[in-house]
Amino acid sequence: MEKVYFIHQDSNHLERRSDGLNLVIAPKISANDICFYCNEYDSFALSISDFEKNKFVPVPKSMNSHAANLQEICHQGFSGAVDLIASYNVESNNYKYINLFLKGSLGGSEKIAFFSLKSNDNQAGVFCKLPDFFDEKIYFYSPPEGCFWHRPEEFGLKSKAAKYKSNNVSPASLLDIYEAGYLDLIVGVKQFLLAREGLVESDSICF
Repeated sequence: MEKVYFIHQDSNHLERRSDGLNLVIAPKISANDICFYCNEYDSFALSISDFEKNKFVPVPKSMNSHAANLQEICHQGFSGAVDLIASYNVESNNYKYINLFLKGSLGGSEKIAFFSLKSNDNQAGVFCKLPDFFDEKIYFYSPPEGCFWHRPEEFGLKSKAAKYKSNNVSPASLLDIYEAGYLDLIVGVKQFLLAREGLVESDSICF
């Protein structure tokens, strides 16, 4: 069983040696509104600014909370607050992390993360922007095929595919995807290495 967490990396997370603040729903604290949970302090804050001002909410022993999902996050205006996505495997007790904005280096290759979708025939793809087109549209790209599509219902159809170098593809943000009405099509996040041959998948988390 996998549990997925959406995390905001506040300005002090490195000092705390923390992943950041988990976006959660804690009904006894904030009804159905998102609040922010800090594992290190074992406490909740009603906003990011409250946390940074050390305004914490004590955690009752009977406290129940759950990780906020993408719908809750976007509908409540926090799509820009998600920096890190974590997946926790209950059986193995292991975490996997994908940072949406960290562009580090691994073996001389840049790391880059995209939200992912699937076609009706389960072909994997990503939500992207194509900078060479000088527009703000979201496109749908298949790294293995090196092709893009204009509309999600066309994704995977050979007759509608157009070639494009994956080296020039950039991620579509969660906010862009939400505002375009494609939120329900997100099935996970994929991390790639931007190598000479293009995008090479290195890790993924399914939602």
